[in-house]
Amino acid sequence: YGKFCLFFKDAGCFAELSVDSYGKTLLSKPFTKLPYQKLKDHLLGLTHLVFFPEKEDLHFSSFFLGIKLSEKLIKKARNLESFFITKTHEISLETTNIFHTLLEMELCPAFEKVNHFFYRYWFFLDKPLSLGKIRNFLEKVLKRLGDLRSGLVPLEGIPALDLAQRYNLRYIPLPLGLSPLTLERSLFLNEEGKPYPDQLEYLRKLTPFPATHIEKFDQTLTSFYLGSPAPSSLKVLQKLRQNCHLLDYVIAKAEAGKSLSREEKLAIVLTVGFLENGAELVHQILSQTPDYSYGKVKNLLKNLPPHPVSCLKLELWLKEISALEPCYCVFQEKLKNRYPSPLLHINPELVPAYNEIKYKIDSPEKLIKAYLRQQEKLLYFKNLLKDYLISRGISTLKVKSFIVELKGEDLEVKKL
Repeated sequence: YGKFCLFFKDAGCFAELSVDSYGKTLLSKPFTKLPYQKLKDHLLGLTHLVFFPEKEDLHFSSFFLGIKLSEKLIKKARNLESFFITKTHEISLETTNIFHTLLEMELCPAFEKVNHFFYRYWFFLDKPLSLGKIRNFLEKVLKRLGDLRSGLVPLEGIPALDLAQRYNLRYIPLPLGLSPLTLERSLFLNEEGKPYPDQLEYLRKLTPFPATHIEKFDQTLTSFYLGSPAPSSLKVLQKLRQNCHLLDYVIAKAEAGKSLSREEKLAIVLTVGFLENGAELVHQILSQTPDYSYGKVKNLLKNLPPHPVSCLKLELWLKEISALEPCYCVFQEKLKNRYPSPLLHINPELVPAYNEIKYKIDSPEKLIKAYLRQQEKLLYFKNLLKDYLISRGISTLKVKSFIVELKGEDLEVKKL
């Protein structure tokens, strides 16, 4: 039982899988604790256990890379017995070759045959890793493996999040079970693709794989595809974060392994992406999020617009923080007829002048409303400043290079 729990350390609950007289799969009522007798029944083939991985912090200790025959091929050749006989042999050879390739990468997964058309490569870690890092690792491994042959397709054995933030990976069958659908028992295989004679003895020898190896492997591949950000680029990013609390907020959220909205991802891409080594920096930041995809981020960067995002757009996108802590940036001479953007803190030349941009105006009415809205915001802050001066019985206030004067009902702000 001790080593077997490596497979379900992240389980939120378990269930028993069965098949009714019509061939439809059924799940029992879920239960949170797995009694020893239930596990024993699973190994004896008296029941078939599955588990649901579920962790709020989205950090997991085990996962697998699945390789299976395409469902489209199965449906197309459902009545061709000779096709499946040939495919059984092809898939056995192909999945064994993949196992050898993984071993050459200095990875040591447990190689499992679920049935003739589905194999799994299990990874057990000595400490949990974020969902984003695991997905990033699997994506890079698949890139190294190249195109799969024999009609095989990959399956990520980790929870996949949909828009409702729920797991759409329905359940994961426990190994060494007797499938109620095919009556095949899943077995662990050696380097020759043959089942170990004593499956339980093999389980006892399993040891967790160092999570740091997964992280280093990921860094090596990121360097292989992109190149690591230079220290000077990291300093520039740090300066940007120090000067824009909106960007600092969303980058810190990514570093904490939390999911980002589409707007939050765009906020990073449309600012950091314009810096020197911007692509590497963007990948480094977003690779820590649960739904990171190398390919999707690469496409975002490939379709980068010619101009960075404005401060106004950022405040609209990041209402969660801008409503509580509005922007306080004053660009002064850096503006030079440019629109306000966080990149003015780094290099004004990264932000074009107004006459270099073709603005898309949906309608004069919307433009006027946007202008009036900004006037309302300005009036709001003007009243706050007046109330501050009146409450303290003063009419003049000096702040760094500015002087504020209250003249009756009028408020003047001048540069010293």
